Formats: sequence, C-alpha cells, structure tokens
Amino acid sequence: VTVSAVANRASLGFNLLFLIGINVRSGKSKVVTDQLVSFESIKAVVVTTGRYNLIAWAVFRSYSEFMHFVSRDLGGIPDVMGIETNLLFVRVKKTWRYFTPEADVEIASEADASQSGLSQLHLSMIKELELAPRQNMTDLAEKIGSNRWLVAREFKKLLDNDTIRFVSIVDPLALGYNFRSVILVKVTPGAVYTVADELARHQTTMNVELITGEFQIFTSAVFQDIPQMSGFLSNTLDRIPEIVRYDAIPIVKWIKYSTRMLS
Repeated sequence: VTVSAVANRASLGFNLLFLIGINVRSGKSKVVTDQLVSFESIKAVVVTTGRYNLIAWAVFRSYSEFMHFVSRDLGGIPDVMGIETNLLFVRVKKTWRYFTPEADVEIASEADASQSGLSQLHLSMIKELELAPRQNMTDLAEKIGSNRWLVAREFKKLLDNDTIRFVSIVDPLALGYNFRSVILVKVTPGAVYTVADELARHQTTMNVELITGEFQIFTSAVFQDIPQMSGFLSNTLDRIPEIVRYDAIPIVKWIKYSTRMLS
C-alpha cells in the first residue's frame, strides 16, 4: 500500500488530460517506453494488446503545449508509427477502492479549481507533500523555510478546498485482480451521460471519463480472471442498448504511474 498526496491538477493549471494510443514498430515497444517515461507531462504508460501497442496519459496547461509535445517529443521518436489522441474532458468516476462501491470523484470542478489562487507557499507545500506525504507539519515547514503554524493553517486550506487529498494506492495484483483493461465505448447520440453513469455504478470500473474522438467514453476496469472480464463484456456492455460498439484493450504491463504534478 502506498500513500500518495494527490493534487487537483486543474488547480495547478493543468487543464488538459489526454489519452494517447500509440502504435510502434514491431519489437520496439521497450525502446519507445524508455523514452516515454522520461517526459514529465506523461503520468502513466501501459503496454497493451489490440488496438494500440501502448497507451499513455499526459497532462498539459494549454493546447499549444500539447501540440508542441506531439510534434516535437512524440514526433521525435522514430519507432512511433502512429498515434490517436483523445481529450478526457469530464470525469464521471475515479477511484482507488477495490472493495467498496463509492467513487473518489474529483470534488472540485475545474472551473472552481482554476480560481483557487495558489501562492508560492502552497506550491512549495504541494511539491514537498508529493515527495513525502506522511511528513508532519514541523518537517514540512523546515523544508520550505516557513513557520510551522502558518504551514499548518495553509495545509488545512488546501484540504478544505480539495486542492490536495491523500489516498491509499494498492497494487491490484496483490488483491487478486490479475487482469486490467481499457475499454473505449461508442454510444448513440444523447446517451453519453446515461451510459457513463451506468458504467460508473459497477465496482469493477476504476475510471469512467467522457472523451473526444471516435469513442465517447473511456473506462478502465479490473478483473480477477478472464471469465470475469468476459462476463462484464457480455453481461453488462452487450446488454446496454445505447452502446453502439466498444473496444476492450487488455493491459499487459504498467510501465509508469505517477500522481505527482509538481515534483
């Protein structure tokens, strides 16, 4: 179990989150992932089978920053043969829980968070808490060169306005969830929220987000075995009439996963 300090990315100015599907030259996945994990904007990378060879999640402050990344950074990797980008623009569900159905949804909206007016003291606190989330206020104040009482007061503000929260992250493999999958869902016009809400109610789904592109919904899910995954696809997705089609993309291996925004 890892305890992490998770900052609201929008409150830090990272308003854009992209899901990037990547296809690479045969036999070059390792070469490409080694380069992907070095990019600060990329927060997660997985090896997959099916539609993509790799999937990455990346955050950006602006569209120009995103385009610069695509053209300069991804475009500079010779073994990348093609990419598909999807903007994740509405979070319906995000949880790290495996045994309780409630979702740890982002409580503050991006519009509210963008007006949070964080000071340099706040940013320094968040950065240090990302590195050592279990530290006490005395140690935190000493590291950033500030008064303990001031740091304690501002820490409470960060918690109260949902700028930062602390979560326990468990390796699903340790809990017997041996199969993980990304699922892209295409639905009939007008049914996006209805289907997304229905998917979010399932305990097996960890993320449900609305996206741009060919598909309208992205979800990630965990399963104990292949029959359970097959059952979810046939007994859940296949029985939702508003779903036009879906593409289940099994995750073979996690290469990178980081909740850090500043450190």
